[in-house]
Amino acid sequence: MLLVFHDLETKVVRNRKEAELIQIGALKVRLENHTFTQLDTYMSFVRPSTPINMETTRFTGITREQLQEAKSFTDVQPQFLRWIGEETYYLCSWSLSDRNIFIDECRRHGLGTDWLRNYNDIQMMFGRKFNHNRRIGLAQALKDLGIAQSELLHDALADTHYTFEILKAMYERDNDIFSFSENQHYDKYETEVVYAEEGFENNPFAKLKGLL
Repeated sequence: MLLVFHDLETKVVRNRKEAELIQIGALKVRLENHTFTQLDTYMSFVRPSTPINMETTRFTGITREQLQEAKSFTDVQPQFLRWIGEETYYLCSWSLSDRNIFIDECRRHGLGTDWLRNYNDIQMMFGRKFNHNRRIGLAQALKDLGIAQSELLHDALADTHYTFEILKAMYERDNDIFSFSENQHYDKYETEVVYAEEGFENNPFAKLKGLL
């Protein structure tokens, strides 16, 4: 089974429609016989249509200069998909907010969303495993599991690695919580409550509201 962990960073803005993608970090992991093997990493900056503000730089560490040299999402997205490859894959992220960011970017640039399939929410798995009745941020989950932070949060590749380390630390064979979902792609942005039976709420901008 091929797992593709990923994390996204966006411009820090008040209006969701202006929250353009500026960085993609990803990690390919093979899960076979309940053993995780890291295969490859991916990182790309993404040039937004307008310059980022200083708040974005303070939050992510990404500068205007770095983004001036970056390619647009129209160029980065097919590059990212080539990196993922042709094998059946399972997308894994901390919450569903990154899925919604990808949807927004694809809409903005007129790109298809059929590749956003087999999506799995590691934050939800964490909450179900430890019986939390609210969403837990990445930093708190790391602390709860005793995972040291060797890199700063809010870097897409670092957060991707942390998401993987959390899954690896809590993974249990024969536990249905860790049965990776096969699902159809999402072609619309969703704001309704999801996982209601677990008390979870889908908040696409949780990471910008201090839940880390």
